Amino acid sequence: MLITLNSNPLDISGIDENVNVQELVNLVEDSLKGSGATLMRIFLDGKEYSTEDTDVLENLKLVDYEKADLISETAADVVEEAFSDSAEILLHLEEVAENVASELRLGNIKQAMEEYIELINGLEWFMTVIKEADLAYASKMAETGFENERQELIAKVNEQINAAQAAQEAEDWVGVADIIEYEFCEIFNNGRKFITELIKA
Repeated sequence: MLITLNSNPLDISGIDENVNVQELVNLVEDSLKGSGATLMRIFLDGKEYSTEDTDVLENLKLVDYEKADLISETAADVVEEAFSDSAEILLHLEEVAENVASELRLGNIKQAMEEYIELINGLEWFMTVIKEADLAYASKMAETGFENERQELIAKVNEQINAAQAAQEAEDWVGVADIIEYEFCEIFNNGRKFITELIKA
């Protein structure tokens, strides 16, 4: 059986017919300790599995597969990957924001609130990505302009989430719609610009 880590063949002793895939994952994770890398995904004969699905991996026997490809990433890799996906995600969130605002103005509160959860999750994801930007872009983030802009974005997200929550509790649905359509969309737009400029710098 061929076992690779980030496309590099691994020579792991002690692998026999009784070893399950989770045991292989544990072995490789132990070898990565201190490197700053974390095992993220595993492909068994081309089919992807998450390393977090321990129950699934424990029930898979390694000998049933011809090839196991393991993928590890550092925190910087994860941030860079999130940044590369961010423009598309933030554009999608802008569209969701416009839909939610429109539904609220039409009085379709229940439908709007179902999509609103996606918006809040999106904002929290954006906050995490922005807060961890220096893991991948430390030298760039040391520049005052980028750091100031990052702090302004974080403050704006917190401020508008709180404002939307207050309006929601007051059942001021037009107020919630205004915050979502104007403030949330501005955050997503500014976030796209910030990330694009940071990557290009």
